[in-house]
Amino acid sequence: MKLEEQHQQVNEPSIITDNTYNWTPSRSASIRRSNEARAILSVGKWLNSLEFKTLASSEFCSGELQYAGNKYEVRFEYSETTSNVYKRFKVVVNDKISNVKALRNLKKIQDATYYMRSVLAANTDGKVPGLADSIAENLKICRKALTADEITALKAIIKKQQL
Repeated sequence: MKLEEQHQQVNEPSIITDNTYNWTPSRSASIRRSNEARAILSVGKWLNSLEFKTLASSEFCSGELQYAGNKYEVRFEYSETTSNVYKRFKVVVNDKISNVKALRNLKKIQDATYYMRSVLAANTDGKVPGLADSIAENLKICRKALTADEITALKAIIKKQQL
């Protein structure tokens, strides 16, 4: 699998942070079920893009991921009744309750890791303006996600670029 195929870009679904308190459900049962399926599908796609192992049903979507020394667990539930819209989004990191910010930070780490691995794959021998600073900045973000060999290779590139 190519590096580009591994790194999918899927935006965070708005349903995660939307306030559903004042939402009015549809009068039609089939449209309510369609809304439920669409919400769960969009969150499932997003979790898949973050490399979560996901499980989805008609009532919920959940996922687990072990990344950079952290264990992430996510569960999203969405349902509409004739009178109310219910939504629940739960994030647990290392057995502690968290929120969507933990997943945004995870995305930042994954993006930095992807960038660093693409730099290694490019094998840049020539001097590229700003590359050393960019590598150093991204290395701070994704250090735990890289192997020791990758970190050593990146530090060597930084040295070459600074000469």
